[in-house]
Amino acid sequence: MYCPQCGARMALNDETTKLNEYTCNTCYNTEIETKQPVAGHPL
Repeated sequence: MYCPQCGARMALNDETTKLNEYTCNTCYNTEIETKQPVAGHPL
């Protein structure tokens, strides 16, 4: 994933069962991405 503010590659900061959190090491922007449910697996 690339930072929408500066274009640098973002690092995976935290991962839970429902969310992925990415942080930019250049401008310190944080993006949270919601995971899509998998068929047959309740989240």
